[in-house]
Amino acid sequence: MSKKKETLSHILSPSTLSQIAHYGLMAKVAVDGFVSGLHRSISHGSGSEFMQYRNYTPGDELKYVDWKLFGRSDRFYTKVFHEETNMNCTIVLDASGSMAYKGERAICTKFKYASMLAASLAYLASKQGDNPGLFCYNDQCLSHFAPGNASGHLQRILADLSTITPGAVGNHEKYLTYLAGSLRRRGMLILISDFIDPDIDYIALFKKLGFANHETIVLQVLDKDELDLPFTSTTRFHDSETGEEIITASPAIRGEYIERIRDHITGFKSDCLRAGFDYLFTETDAEIGQVLATYLHHRGSGKC
Repeated sequence: MSKKKETLSHILSPSTLSQIAHYGLMAKVAVDGFVSGLHRSISHGSGSEFMQYRNYTPGDELKYVDWKLFGRSDRFYTKVFHEETNMNCTIVLDASGSMAYKGERAICTKFKYASMLAASLAYLASKQGDNPGLFCYNDQCLSHFAPGNASGHLQRILADLSTITPGAVGNHEKYLTYLAGSLRRRGMLILISDFIDPDIDYIALFKKLGFANHETIVLQVLDKDELDLPFTSTTRFHDSETGEEIITASPAIRGEYIERIRDHITGFKSDCLRAGFDYLFTETDAEIGQVLATYLHHRGSGKC
C-alpha cells in the first residue's frame, strides 16, 4: 500500500473519526478525505447533463458556445443541457438498544459508527447539491428533519445527531410508517440498522410502506463479535432491549452460531435484492469510504 493510500485509510478509519467530537468537522474530514482519494471528480459541474447542440441565437450565453466545433465548422453552436433537480436523500437511523453494543475488539458502538456514517452521508449529499434529511427513532421519534437545503439545515442535522443516545426497544413498524407518510417526493432512502430482530420481517414492512418507490439502500451494521462469537468461557448474554438474559458456554455453540448468523446475513441480503433494494454490509471497524462510494454510485446512475 502506498503512503498516500495509507494516509487516506487512516483518515477514513473509525478509530480516527470517532475521536472528533464535533460532527460537522468529523463529516468534513471524512468526506473531504474520501473525495481527495477519488481518481475523478465527483462534481457534476454546472449540475447539468449535456443533451444536444442547437444553433446559436443572439442573447445566448457565450460560455455555452462550443468553440472547438466552431473551429471545425465555422458555425456557432450552443450546448443544450438537461438540468438536474436536487435529489431528496433521507437517512433513517435505528437508535434502539441493540445499536448500543460495543464488542471487546471494537473502537466504538454500532450506533456511534452508524451515526458517523449518517453524518458523512448527509454532508456528502449537501456537497453534491442534494437535500439531506434525517429520521432517527427507537421507541419514540428522536430526530426528524425533512430533506432540505436552507441555510443552516445541514448544521442543525449534524448538531442534533451528535446528541442522540441509543436505547429502548425499537418500534420499527410504528415509526417507519410515520416516516413513510411524511415522504412527499421520490428520492433516496438510506436505512441504517443492525437488522437482527428475528421477530420482524423487514422486507415485508419496507414493501408495505412503499419504500420500493424510492431508491432504497439498506445498510446493515454489525460488530465483529456478533459475527464470530469470540468469547472463550461461559458467558452471560443480556438483551439490551428486552432485558432478558441467557447463560451459555460460548465455545460449545460457536460453530452453530456462526453458521446461523451467516445464513441470516446472506438471506437478508438476498431478500433485499429480490425486493429491489440495494444492500450493503459493514462492520464497525470498516472504513466509511465504501458507503460513501455507494451513495455516489446511486447518485450518478440516474436511478433517482
